[in-house]
Amino acid sequence: MEAASTVEAAVEVEASVEAAAAAEAAAPEAGPTCVVPDGGAPCNPELITCGSQTCNNGSQFCCIESDGGACITVGASGCAAGLIWQCDEAADCQGNNQACCTQGAGGNSCVPESTLCTQADQCTGTSKQLCHSDSECGTTVDVPQAKRCIPQTCGLGARVGATCTGAALVLEACAYESTNWGALPGCTAN
Repeated sequence: MEAASTVEAAVEVEASVEAAAAAEAAAPEAGPTCVVPDGGAPCNPELITCGSQTCNNGSQFCCIESDGGACITVGASGCAAGLIWQCDEAADCQGNNQACCTQGAGGNSCVPESTLCTQADQCTGTSKQLCHSDSECGTTVDVPQAKRCIPQTCGLGARVGATCTGAALVLEACAYESTNWGALPGCTAN
C-alpha cells in the first residue's frame, strides 16, 4: 500500500514538472534584461514617469512644465507650453528595434520638446535616446562607451554657455557621443 502511494506521488510530481516546462516553453521570449544604472529609475514598460505621476503609454502622455509633470489624455489639449513626452524608455515602444528618441532639442534649448518612438538607427544628430537600462543603449554602434544609460539632471530653461538654467528635470539618456560618451550637453550626470 505504501509503495503504491509513493508511485502515485512520483507520477503527480512528474506531471507537474512537465506542465511547468510546457508553460515555460509556451511563454513569450523575454526582451533584454533590465539592468538599472546606479541612481536610475526602475524599468516600467508602457508607463511614462512624469514628475510625481506615472502615465499610461498609449492613452496618456506626460506634459512636463517648470512646476512638474502632469498626465494628459491623448487627444486632449492642455500642454501648450510644456514638453510632450510619449515615452521614456524603449520598452514603451512597440515593434522591433524601437527606441524612445527626443525631438526638437537644439539651439539654446536644454531639453527636448518631445519624445516619441522611432527606429533606433533614426535616433541620431540632435535626437537623443532616453532609457532606463544599459541594455537599450548603443544598439546601433559597436562602441562600448555608448552602451550606458546615464541618470542626469538638466535645467528646463535656456542654455547659458554650457549650463542649462531653470527648474531641474531628472531624466535618463544613453551616453552621448559629442560629450565623450557622457551626459547630454548642458546636463550633469547624477
